Amino acid sequence: MSWPITIHTTPSPSIQPIDWANLPFGRLFSRHMARAEYREGRWQEARIEPLGMLQLHPGTSALHYGQALFEGLK
Repeated sequence: MSWPITIHTTPSPSIQPIDWANLPFGRLFSRHMARAEYREGRWQEARIEPLGMLQLHPGTSALHYGQALFEGLK
């Protein structure tokens, strides 16, 4: 199966060397992110684009995980 990926890059500022022995978890991010949308029962074209904000629907189950956990314990 072929899945085309469109790549949109950002200009590279001077890159600081990475200290691989002391990588902090959750504080060092790439300047890009992968994104693909699922519509009408199919994945749409994937793309790599500059790092940006994510839009989430308020009903996204990940936002209600605590509620689901609580309900499951009842």
